[in-house]
Amino acid sequence: MPRDLGDVIHYFIPEAAARREEASAHPPPRSADARERRAVVAIPVGDGDVLRAAFAWNLCVELARAGAEASLVAARDESSEAVWPGDGPGPLGCRVALLDRAPAAEIARTALAQAAERSGGRARCVLACVPELALREVAAGPDAPGTWLVLCAADDDGRRRAAAAVLDIARAAPAARIGATIHGVRSIAEARTAFDALASATDAAIPRPIASYGLVADDLHLYRAILSQRPVGLAHPQSPAARTLADVAALLVEDIGGAADA
Repeated sequence: MPRDLGDVIHYFIPEAAARREEASAHPPPRSADARERRAVVAIPVGDGDVLRAAFAWNLCVELARAGAEASLVAARDESSEAVWPGDGPGPLGCRVALLDRAPAAEIARTALAQAAERSGGRARCVLACVPELALREVAAGPDAPGTWLVLCAADDDGRRRAAAAVLDIARAAPAARIGATIHGVRSIAEARTAFDALASATDAAIPRPIASYGLVADDLHLYRAILSQRPVGLAHPQSPAARTLADVAALLVEDIGGAADA
């Protein structure tokens, strides 16, 4: 029998073979910069959305712990800057680029430029925090990311918000890979219910089903880490939040690395 959330998470997340089969059935665009676009993971973040900003930063650190060369690009925002360090290198070599009064297109352009840098053989992953009101603009733009990660709360309002984001992205960029991570849950069953509801609300209206990028457990350690401006994976590496974030990071590294040479 599984012992805790960290032990049972893979009952919810699709296994690697199934993910590779789905990816081969729906290959990304074969443009010259397909690899770089795939390495940019855009995360919709609302104005003043401290929680999603904190998830993005903590996920960046977990990507580095998973062996990727990770960075984060976002517009400078007083409400969210308190949850991540300033410009430049951070823990485990993670980089943060905060752009002053930057339009969403500049965030995407900067992220794509970072993804194109040489990585010394390591998988590169650039997280781009894209304002929710600019999802269609970025998805349809010349520097559009190839991968989108929608953070979905398990309640009704969270699912509606996530579904609206998925539909906006898919309508603007039908070839984009869109995945969802369910956050703030206390059980696998709660996460499964939320993901199934999100899929039911979107699958019929988008070209390809959304992918599961796991869950992030509801965990007091995460909120304490946000307040102390310390990544939960370094401050409390055995906590449920850190362990589930690590699983999300591992799935992203696998997808980006597996598709890099396709």
